[in-house]
Amino acid sequence: MRHRDIARQVVIAASIALVGAWPVSAQTLRSVQVRADNDYFNLWDGFWDRPDRDYTHGTKLSLSFGSNERPARSFGVELGQLIFNPTNSFLSDANRPYAGWLYVTGIAYRLDDRRRVAVGGYVGTTGDASLAEETQRRFHEWAGRQNNPPWEPVVEDEVGVGLVGRIGWWAPPAEVGPAALGIGVDLLGDVGTVRVEAGIAPNVEANIRFGRFELRARAASLLRLRAHDSFVEGSLFSGRSFVDLEPVLREGALEVGVRWGSFTIQYHVAAKGREFSSQRHSHTYSGLAIGYGVAAETWLPTYFRSWRP
Repeated sequence: MRHRDIARQVVIAASIALVGAWPVSAQTLRSVQVRADNDYFNLWDGFWDRPDRDYTHGTKLSLSFGSNERPARSFGVELGQLIFNPTNSFLSDANRPYAGWLYVTGIAYRLDDRRRVAVGGYVGTTGDASLAEETQRRFHEWAGRQNNPPWEPVVEDEVGVGLVGRIGWWAPPAEVGPAALGIGVDLLGDVGTVRVEAGIAPNVEANIRFGRFELRARAASLLRLRAHDSFVEGSLFSGRSFVDLEPVLREGALEVGVRWGSFTIQYHVAAKGREFSSQRHSHTYSGLAIGYGVAAETWLPTYFRSWRP
């Protein structure tokens, strides 16, 4: 059996185990969300001028199970695939590699009126086993793009495991009629074989509610302190290094969403600074998410609930 087949089976087995690990008595589906990130969602660029570099695509399916008690306790599972392309137009020694990441996360949440906490872990695979190159090639063929160069250099096959932790606080919102405005801060941490980093994300959120209809917006400024990132530097155990990681990464995020009853639609934009020293361009990507279920979970910040590229 090839290494890529073994890696895929590890991810599939982990997905089944994570869902089954939550006690049967608590298996009430609280929320489901489908999220897609892609440079094609950069609406401010001309359609044919939209970039295809750095973090260029992500597909994520998130489910959460738990009770309806307060404070809310739930268990979330996310299955996803991320795709990364070289930054610079012409391949050179001073460029990030092609990379893919097929993964599953399992995270326990505790949510109340003034605090949110998330603790969990992940398992996944990089390289050919992530199916990222095949996914990108098929999407480009469907979109009529003829430029499908072979993925070289590429982050090699490697099974990745790690732990994640999130905790956030926010002040009581200021309310004026149907509108509310609040501020908060989130602390983020990832320790594993594909990423080692810590971060802080002050944020501001506004919402307007009329009965079952709600309009929300959130802006956040992330400061990420990074010690390792396989999608930039290369696999931890491969012995091959591509570029030098910038230890401090600044990132801005904007999210807007509409909710009607239990249904939510969101659009988000993230602007990232330089990820490695020889990077010529900063990068901005965007995405869409459709969710159903408990508002407190479908409206969690993207960087809090979902795998952060």
